[in-house]
Amino acid sequence: MNEMKKPLEAVLFAGGEPVSEKQLCSILEVDEEALHELLEALERDLETRGIMLQETAGGWQLVTRPECFAYVEKLAE
Repeated sequence: MNEMKKPLEAVLFAGGEPVSEKQLCSILEVDEEALHELLEALERDLETRGIMLQETAGGWQLVTRPECFAYVEKLAE
């Protein structure tokens, strides 16, 4: 199961928008239980990083941590 964290991260990164659990299960070819285990594992891996996993009404996505947002804002200037 650990080997599926990288594809999950890549899909969420490339998606740019929230990706539904149904889409993630289909893309990764896993069931809902396995997907939830993967999401939890990825969330733990990202705890010390500048991005985090966020669940939204539309699904899951990678987002900037609030404490890092000011730096990302400077990129748009």
